[in-house]
Amino acid sequence: MFYILIISGIFFIAFGTILEKKHGKLKKDLFIDEIYNEKNRDNKIYNDKREVELLEKRLEMLEEMLFTKVLNEEINNSTTIEEDIQEEMSVEEDSMEKYRLIVKYEKQKKSLDEISKLLGINKGEVLLLKNLYKNS
Repeated sequence: MFYILIISGIFFIAFGTILEKKHGKLKKDLFIDEIYNEKNRDNKIYNDKREVELLEKRLEMLEEMLFTKVLNEEINNSTTIEEDIQEEMSVEEDSMEKYRLIVKYEKQKKSLDEISKLLGINKGEVLLLKNLYKNS
């Protein structure tokens, strides 16, 4: 009986030692994996930050190119102030002429529909011109 107890004790000690080695090895492997994953995570964060910086620089370049292109187009297509004033005056004179015709046709007792057809404009525009120039 004594021998059985000693043999079983040796067996349990050997078994415990083997388990401890495996468990220690598992701890080491887990620790190494954790360090590796942390490094990968850090590298991924660094790469993501770098990619964001590159995208921001690219966006700035594109905005600058677009702004320059739009600015050049505006400079090339811009009209002088004198041309703008002449255009506004011609539009105003045209509107006054239409108003004179509206008044003339109203004196001839023409309806709103007839006036708009004669002038080739909408009824709303006829009413608008009447209200704009009524007091002038």
